[in-house]
Amino acid sequence: MAEIPTPTTGYSAPTKSRPLGVTILAILLILGAILNLISVPGGLILYGALYTGYTALIGIINLIIGIALFQMIPWSRMAAIIMQVISLVIGLALSVVLGGMLFGALGISIMLMAMLPGIIISLIVIIYLMQGSIKAAFEGAQW
Repeated sequence: MAEIPTPTTGYSAPTKSRPLGVTILAILLILGAILNLISVPGGLILYGALYTGYTALIGIINLIIGIALFQMIPWSRMAAIIMQVISLVIGLALSVVLGGMLFGALGISIMLMAMLPGIIISLIVIIYLMQGSIKAAFEGAQW
């Protein structure tokens, strides 16, 4: 009679563990991307095609990166870092340009304060994904 494999017998593929922070980041990216994509039809009416196209593109890119992070695909870590750097640059540039155009130096200060939570979150994500243990977890992933 043939033996029925149990969890303690037979071959089991090596498991890789996904760090909790990566799981949380992936879920947040996926949810944010879905919200971006849901907002596209309304954005066309309010903001026009250029801004809405940008929003849709960012939503699609973040959805792909979020799914790839969840699956621990090695390139997704660097892609997430690059997207956060882009977010930082755009956030800082918009703060300076829009704040300066609207209200001068005071406007820049106000815009930077408004952008501060996003700047802090981007920096935390970049620092987290650059940690040696996180990098090693992605390098150890076999795909």
